[in-house]
Amino acid sequence: MNVQTSMSSIEGKPDIPNIALPASDKLRDAHVFRSELIDIFSEIEMWIVRKIEKHEPDVAGKKPLGQKLAVIQKLTENDHPIFKNPARVRRLLDLLQPFADLRAELAHSTLTILSTTQKGDIVVYQNANESNHPVVNKRGYLTTGQMKHYLKRTGQICAQLKLLETCK
Repeated sequence: MNVQTSMSSIEGKPDIPNIALPASDKLRDAHVFRSELIDIFSEIEMWIVRKIEKHEPDVAGKKPLGQKLAVIQKLTENDHPIFKNPARVRRLLDLLQPFADLRAELAHSTLTILSTTQKGDIVVYQNANESNHPVVNKRGYLTTGQMKHYLKRTGQICAQLKLLETCK
């Protein structure tokens, strides 16, 4: 049985909800955005691990990204000697935090195209992990313009952090 045949039979049954499949190019673009954002954060995570592995070995390789970000932020607040300019690192991490929160949401969310306009698509991301109730999901919305801006800005912050890598 092929996928089209099985999907056709599912669509005809009223007791089974329609399933949104990632078939459109627009939805693929949203998935590419998510993938590229996660890739940028993977680079940032590697930078963090290299910075903290000697000082915080229990955190460096074994904790989630959010905990690693918290540790490196704390090191900058204490003017740890691994940084030549801890205030600069702290400012970059502060700028990065909203994007890190978005990355965490997107990594655990489904994506759906809500609508298409002349200015681009509106993507809905839905994450059940943040809910105490099984029916209520956390949702957010992104436009094509926001996705482009977020990738550009996160990439810029990543590049600036990596330039600081050689400081000490």
